[in-house]
Amino acid sequence: MSKCIKLLSGRELRPVTETKAYFSGLRESTPIGSPLSDPERSDALDTYRRYCGVAGASPVAAVGVTVISERKMRPGGNDARIARSFAVVTAGGDAAAFNIEHALQAIAE
Repeated sequence: MSKCIKLLSGRELRPVTETKAYFSGLRESTPIGSPLSDPERSDALDTYRRYCGVAGASPVAAVGVTVISERKMRPGGNDARIARSFAVVTAGGDAAAFNIEHALQAIAE
């Protein structure tokens, strides 16, 4: 049986690839620097916090989620590519990128 992701909003997506596609579409359709609105904001924050718990990392005190543009190095080379990523945002406005695909894979039930 395929793994399921239960989002805070009550939405259940199966398999994990469907959930990744949902968040990928959300990431691509959200303008850089724009905050997510609820229920997507709450779902992304919950995913981030649950992932931190599974990974044994300390989550930042996030109050929001946005989309940022990052330079990522290509494997085996020195060329960089520009990628859109989710970032959790603190009350002070600091943003910390996180990989939602890794988070979803880690919390799947």
